[in-house]
Amino acid sequence: MEWKASPFSKSVNYTDLTMSLTQTSFHFNAFEKEMNLFSFLVPSSAHPPGVARGTIFGMHHRFFRLCSNHDDVIIAIRNLYHQFRY
Repeated sequence: MEWKASPFSKSVNYTDLTMSLTQTSFHFNAFEKEMNLFSFLVPSSAHPPGVARGTIFGMHHRFFRLCSNHDDVIIAIRNLYHQFRY
């Protein structure tokens, strides 16, 4: 087994969350990999319409729960819109 250590960083990605340390507090943001193509079903799938609607509502809820800054929520929702549009 090989052990690799990385230098100290004020930000870390852990599962679906980015945690950052500022001078006075912690900052949380939703994290997704750039090429994360399989995180949810596409609208053109053969699933009932409620599945896509539930995914949209669930992702909105996730963004509001994970992000500590409202501007980050707006950016995440805009990105979700663009993912569903294509």
